[in-house]
Parts: sequence; structure tokens; C-alpha cells
Amino acid sequence: MADQASGLHEFVHEELDLTEAQERQLDALELRYAPERSSLEKKLAAANRKLAAAIKSEHRYGPRVSLAIENVHQILGDMQKTTVDHVFAMRELLSAEQRVEFDRRVNEALTRAED
Repeated sequence: MADQASGLHEFVHEELDLTEAQERQLDALELRYAPERSSLEKKLAAANRKLAAAIKSEHRYGPRVSLAIENVHQILGDMQKTTVDHVFAMRELLSAEQRVEFDRRVNEALTRAED
């Protein structure tokens, strides 16, 4: 979803006819979101390193691997929640007409088949 949010940012900036006020509000929103996203990405990288160490140590689906996977899943869930919250915050800045196109794009991003 984080990559989808990135594509959504491009769509909002490039394809929706934003007012100057909306551009400023969106820029401020993105500045608030960036540190949280970065922090979660760092946590995920650390969790993946722990998973790699557990796999190297146990060489099977043992308790350390299981715990490491649970940690990765927790962080992925946190990333998803943060991203969805950010998407809704972006949506709040849009006009009713812009929201129609925004909602369509969000739905497409979440339902499109992987290539």
C-alpha cells in the first residue's frame, strides 16, 4: 500500500486540478507523513534482518522464525494502517468532484491484479 500511496500522490498532484491552497495543504500533510513512513520502513528492515538471523539459526520454521514473522506482520499492519489513514487525510483536502476521481483511483489500486 505504501507504493500505492506514492502513485496516488503523483496522481493527485498531476491529474487533479488542485488549488494553490490544496497544494500547500497536501505538501504539509506529506511532510507530516514522511517521518512516520520512514520510521516504519526502518522497523521493517530491522524486523526482516531478525527474520533472516532466525532462519539462519534455526534452519526450520521454529519458535524464533515464528516470532520474527509475527513481528514482520505487525509492522506491515502498522504500515497499512498508517498509509490508509494518510489516504483518508489526503481525501479530506479534495473537493466533492475531485473525491470521485480519487476514490476511483484508490479502488483501482487496491483491486488491480498484480502483473
